[in-house]
Amino acid sequence: MDELFDLDPGAVLTRGDRAARWGGGTQRGIEPSTRTPNVFLYADPAEAGKFGYVDGWAPGGDVFLYTGEGSEGDQQLQQGNLSLLEHRKQGRALRLFIAASGKQRGGKLHRYVGEFEVDHDSPCAQEDAPDALGETRSVWVFRLRPVGRSSIASRMPAVATSWRPVRVPSWWLWNAWWRWSQIARQLRVARRAGVRLSSPSSTGRGWRLRATRSCSGS
Repeated sequence: MDELFDLDPGAVLTRGDRAARWGGGTQRGIEPSTRTPNVFLYADPAEAGKFGYVDGWAPGGDVFLYTGEGSEGDQQLQQGNLSLLEHRKQGRALRLFIAASGKQRGGKLHRYVGEFEVDHDSPCAQEDAPDALGETRSVWVFRLRPVGRSSIASRMPAVATSWRPVRVPSWWLWNAWWRWSQIARQLRVARRAGVRLSSPSSTGRGWRLRATRSCSGS
């Protein structure tokens, strides 16, 4: 018999504890359950950068940006990503967890943030990001909105806002200058070709050199 999902936002538990009660796997970022009408989402800011993910609250704190699954090559709207996008059509709730500890005996701890749903008007968009091998690829960034109350303790920003001076080697400055010069050249080419660029306010990630694809939820 399916067990009612009665976990309060802010509660901390391992993936194994969650799987034992409500089903779903324990290895992937997106874990649809075959036992209960839930899709479990896991975000880990400490590990996200290895795969080009930037998961976190968008400015304003009313939308959580969540990068789809797939660590190498272009991400596809299939398997876990499709389960996330079509959760309403499938009659499933999205349950978001954020890592609350590092690796430890018994399993890493995760804090339950609360129930979410994909944004009705703009559920997701395709963006550029490096994969696990450092190659540029396309990823799907989902816009999630809280349903009911969520854990205030888990409302961290998507990008750090505190800055401090650091010493940068000259070779890095030269490389940065060369990259920006290439971007400027591509922008001029794109403008002449009439390519529409995505707005930095759409995901908080900055300009992209190609028009982004959007998706429609169900």
